[in-house]
Amino acid sequence: MRGRDVAVCLTLLTAPAHADGITLVPYPPLETQLDGHLDFETLPQAAEPGHNLDAGYVGAGVRLGSHFAGQEIGTRTSPGGQRHDALLSAQAHKPLTLLNGPAGQSLSVALHRGFGSMALFPLGPDGFPELAARGEGSAAFLFTQDQSLIGLRIHSGYPDPLGKAARPGAAHVTCLSRDGQPMARIDIPLATGITGIGLAFDTPIVGCTLTNTDPGGIAIDDLRYRLQALTG
Repeated sequence: MRGRDVAVCLTLLTAPAHADGITLVPYPPLETQLDGHLDFETLPQAAEPGHNLDAGYVGAGVRLGSHFAGQEIGTRTSPGGQRHDALLSAQAHKPLTLLNGPAGQSLSVALHRGFGSMALFPLGPDGFPELAARGEGSAAFLFTQDQSLIGLRIHSGYPDPLGKAARPGAAHVTCLSRDGQPMARIDIPLATGITGIGLAFDTPIVGCTLTNTDPGGIAIDDLRYRLQALTG
């Protein structure tokens, strides 16, 4: 569900090492610990705005969309006028079902100069192919297997020699069980450039919704997760 508008002040949030069912862990070890890897290289290389993906994106053991059935997505407008998707209601329907946004407001994949590779852009309210939409939207990940540990890299902000650019914002991650219950949530401050994020869960999850408050929007690459079923 989409459509409500909310106005907020953007603040740089401080993320504790453990918050609401999630523990932040280093990203680099996950490159060998987890056997699932989504790097968005299956599409032909294309400069921004790249490929518009109104139907989402599919990888081995994971599908990507905008949000989940039952969740409510609104629009957050910053004091600077940037418009981002905002997760207004985290509860999802049972069973957890992936949805896409309106045409031009789901996802795109393009060659990203910060990563030097193809990357995912969640598309915000301004819609594809507008620059103001790239990275301002919500993205949702639905895994085939339950996950106790995932990782991803997020690019936010760009070097600013004149020092006039707004500071990077934060990523907001909400993770859910197979029956749509929110199991864990964390707000993660972002850096200029690439932030590697590892998330360990107190209770296994099967889906995540990601929004952000970065003034320039974010790009996502190298999603790490487990392909084989959890045992024990």
